[in-house]
Amino acid sequence: MREVIGDAAPEQDEHTARVTAELEQRLLQLDAAARQLRAECRENAKTLDAAEAELIKQMEGSDAHWDVSNLFGPGATPLATAAAADDNDAPRRDQEDYYLAKFRAYVSCAGRLARLECKAGVARARLGAGGGAGGV
Repeated sequence: MREVIGDAAPEQDEHTARVTAELEQRLLQLDAAARQLRAECRENAKTLDAAEAELIKQMEGSDAHWDVSNLFGPGATPLATAAAADDNDAPRRDQEDYYLAKFRAYVSCAGRLARLECKAGVARARLGAGGGAGGV
């Protein structure tokens, strides 16, 4: 296209410097937000890794831990009442809710981080291409 227009239009106009400066400022903001989200993702991932390790440890417990023979047969012990089970379930449910909230936060952070990195990549490409009015 440059061959057709020749020198009819300048390569850079008076607004190019302002647009480039604003784009650089936005890129800095995107990078700062991405750093913050990466840190938040790392914290959530550490919590989820610890929960996973604890679950694996529980699942790989001894055979005595999984022995249910006292629940069946002639010497079976009666199960606890439903009210007592509900009282015992409260801490477990709180813990499950905590880990589910951490998982949701991790997924949310990862999604936002991917979008921010994509926007930052576009801004870097635009700045790398010269940032002129006829650029990318």
